[in-house]
Amino acid sequence: MRVISGKYGGRSIKGKMPAGVRPTTDKSRESLFSTLDNYIYFEGKKVLDCYAGSGLVGIEFLSRGAEHCTFVEKNYQPITVIKQFASDIDLQKDSYSVIKSDVLAFLKKCETTYNIIFSDAPYHLQTANQIVSIVEENKLLEHEGFLILETEDKEEIVYSTNFTLVKQKSFGISKLTILEFANQ
Repeated sequence: MRVISGKYGGRSIKGKMPAGVRPTTDKSRESLFSTLDNYIYFEGKKVLDCYAGSGLVGIEFLSRGAEHCTFVEKNYQPITVIKQFASDIDLQKDSYSVIKSDVLAFLKKCETTYNIIFSDAPYHLQTANQIVSIVEENKLLEHEGFLILETEDKEEIVYSTNFTLVKQKSFGISKLTILEFANQ
């Protein structure tokens, strides 16, 4: 596994993946960021990586210029992986934080606003619509911030007029939905 592009591009991630931690493949991350690059400028942005898992997606945001990434993951094993990966590529400690929490509980209590919120929940949880609702209700995105949801293809995403659908793309059993927040 490696960081695809940017400041840390090409750096390999060392170490062994614990059982139960399934990182997004290089090919999937490359496809994801190829799509996002057409719509989002990452430089200087604050990113929230929900259901962070191995942290590779958040690390990719940082590599491409994001100022800070908050990783939210409720399980201990993936958190150790995120910290190890950050160490492996010498991420600056002030450029990221790792929160051990259930994502929905974290979002409900969160008082920080972000430019980009990314969520790739395990498909069986079907939390995308809850996330959309909480993000809107608590105004967790800056004006013209982006909510990026990777879901199972058949999961329908419902959103209000405060969001604009930027792009929706299916690939295999997955669907990528990019919403822009108007914060009205």
